[in-house]
Amino acid sequence: MSKDINIKDCRKAVNRAKYNPTAERKAQALKLLKELMDAVTNLEEVKPKAAKPKTKAKPKAKRKSPKRKPSNQRLEEAQVKDNVSTTYIPDAAKDVIDLPEYKQLRDMGYGVEDAVRYVNALMQGAPQVA
Repeated sequence: MSKDINIKDCRKAVNRAKYNPTAERKAQALKLLKELMDAVTNLEEVKPKAAKPKTKAKPKAKRKSPKRKPSNQRLEEAQVKDNVSTTYIPDAAKDVIDLPEYKQLRDMGYGVEDAVRYVNALMQGAPQVA
């Protein structure tokens, strides 16, 4: 196609003639369409290329996302990590773990060491606070 033919201008002229038809707009659209048709018919033809056998494209490998633990599992592991000190029972506590006073103190929120110290004091005859 020659460079003086602009398809955009042709389309604009056709739209103007279609939506706001006047004799002048129709004539302009027909003129541009004829010029475009002449330009297309005057195009030089080339030989068709030999068809290549189609090869199937290999699908791209999907990127594997790293395995991420669910949030509740991460929370549980963090809690276990934080509570290691409460799950560790020292040798001094092994004697008093089965006593009801020790269990009461732990239920009240005392730490392992404090509960053991308090129960040992009771066993040695310390006075109880009422």
